[in-house]
Amino acid sequence: MISAYHSPGIAVFWRIHLTIAELYSNKFNLNLAFQTVAAAEGVGVKDFLKRIIALKHRKYKRFEAQEGLTVAVDPASFPGDQIVNIGLGGLTFNWIDGGKPLPVRFKIDLFRDGKLYLEKLKVKLVTNIEVGDISYSSKNIRRISVQFLSLTPVQEFDVKALIKSHGIEEI
Repeated sequence: MISAYHSPGIAVFWRIHLTIAELYSNKFNLNLAFQTVAAAEGVGVKDFLKRIIALKHRKYKRFEAQEGLTVAVDPASFPGDQIVNIGLGGLTFNWIDGGKPLPVRFKIDLFRDGKLYLEKLKVKLVTNIEVGDISYSSKNIRRISVQFLSLTPVQEFDVKALIKSHGIEEI
């Protein structure tokens, strides 16, 4: 049985429930299950499987972020876009696509309650998935996941403090 659970906000969490009988019978087709879930989520099977693999292979725990924790890809985009989750290894945020693609490696600024907290953190793009349209504009909302690259000891300390102060619960 395949079912979807919607939570507040944009996030959609999918769970695939399998019974032992379904696994051993010819009734269950794993490829069809992934196609069904991926189609319902609006992504291809390949992107969906990448997400599953990325989630299963994280080195550091991720925490849901409180309101007020934002990221700016471009310093001119202050106060930036809302961070969805954060961990010592990286973060995920919703980004309004202005038509300019993100490079594989770039720098970000983190804001806490509208104030600059960390600047020029080097990151690597992990996933870039379209999650929805803004009805009043031609812009798309994308879910961006990035990995921190070569944090200094001071930056690592500051990220830990940010997680402690603005992390809600482990995901």
